[in-house]
Amino acid sequence: MQRPLAIMLLAALAMGASIGGAAADRLSGGPLVAMPGVASAISCEIFNGGSSTAVIRENVILNSSGASQTLTNDTCGATLLQRRSCYFSAAVVPGEFYACRLRVDEDATMLRGNAQLRDSSGGTVAETPMR
Repeated sequence: MQRPLAIMLLAALAMGASIGGAAADRLSGGPLVAMPGVASAISCEIFNGGSSTAVIRENVILNSSGASQTLTNDTCGATLLQRRSCYFSAAVVPGEFYACRLRVDEDATMLRGNAQLRDSSGGTVAETPMR
């Protein structure tokens, strides 16, 4: 009698795990090298083309050793509404490599992004898509 109960409990747990909370998804872009005398900042720009709000769990800029950089700007916040854009950025050290990473609770198929190195005037000097 205990064995069927255990099997039913395991089946219920397995179903709950498969339909429970949404799985996290990521967008990443880079690496981009901050050319000396050219780049002064990295900007990670995101667009939510989906029909629902994206819950942002992490937005981070990493250097070549994997260290998180201090963000100088962050318009993303905890959520990104549908059909809206946001960005986060950080200052760069010449000669370093940088990458952008965004983690959301939803499937990121409708999120698009670009990692861009900027000069001191805000112009784009290099970019790569976030995938």
